[in-house]
Amino acid sequence: MGVVVESQEGVVQVSNPAFRKMFGYSNEDIAGKSIDQLVATGELRQEAEAISRQVHSGWSFHRILKRTRKDGSLLDVEAFAAALAGEGKAKGQMAIYVDISRRVEGERNIRDSEELFRTLSSTAPIGIFRSAIDAGRDTFPAAGWPCHLDFMAISPGSRPRWCFERICGGA
Repeated sequence: MGVVVESQEGVVQVSNPAFRKMFGYSNEDIAGKSIDQLVATGELRQEAEAISRQVHSGWSFHRILKRTRKDGSLLDVEAFAAALAGEGKAKGQMAIYVDISRRVEGERNIRDSEELFRTLSSTAPIGIFRSAIDAGRDTFPAAGWPCHLDFMAISPGSRPRWCFERICGGA
């Protein structure tokens, strides 16, 4: 968890080692710079400056954002920021950054996998479905379900038998 404190004038006063490691900076790199100069380059700068103005005016902030490392690579972060005050007046802001890159990548992989499953199951030449036994219903009948399902009679204690009969043309 990277923590950084900035004065009301927009100069970083202190940062923890996690902040410096997360963004690839040394203490010398940070000296005399604002948080926005360090973590928001290019297109991200305008958004970052608007957030800083909002926080410096007394608002707190929490959002998932992309920020820039020293080497120019983008980093997915969950950012928290709040104004600092003392003696009845604004003193600056404190920001906390949590690297969520692995979480974002995992969520993207799940979405991609689900999309692949939907694509494959909707175009498959066989019937595919997922059944929730405890719910007693099909929870995912494939959109391209090409088969007719008939339940065969069973005697008490025996297992049900399912019969799939193809009703569409082709093999």
